Amino acid sequence: MATDVKKQIADVFIKKSLQIGMDKVTISMIVSECGISRQAFYYYFQDILDVARYVIREELKITYEEGENARNPKDAMSIFVDELVRQFPLISIAVNSKLRGEMEILLVNEMKSFFSFILSHMDCGRGLKREQIEFHSDFIACGLVLYSIEHCNDSGFCLGNFRDQLWNLLSQVYSEL
Repeated sequence: MATDVKKQIADVFIKKSLQIGMDKVTISMIVSECGISRQAFYYYFQDILDVARYVIREELKITYEEGENARNPKDAMSIFVDELVRQFPLISIAVNSKLRGEMEILLVNEMKSFFSFILSHMDCGRGLKREQIEFHSDFIACGLVLYSIEHCNDSGFCLGNFRDQLWNLLSQVYSEL
């Protein structure tokens, strides 16, 4: 039951954010639509920002788990990129809100974790030391977040082209991919 209420709160937050923007979503709106008390809301979350963090983390965590089970680095990267692009509407809302800084940091950290995994566990960064893997993961993550922010409102955005270009870049840098 607890997870269901937490997920329900998150789902209402997403729905309302897409409708009216993150800045306008209130705890009152969420508890009203969920049919729960404010106390129940505060049992799961500290505030609206806490809900936003939870939503992004949960979405990317599922993707991260799928990526870990991928057969190879290219499939893992494709899974992650597909999910990132699926999140473009939510990213767009977040970066156009007062939560922008927080969401940018969260996205960078999640992407950094993912690419650190790819480089250290999928035999892509064989010759890299731990601090080099951290640097490369930071660099890739920052670039992808900036790219995502720049293109999340682009109606002509082509997922296939993005996926291919990113793969080409990474496979040239990490030739053992």
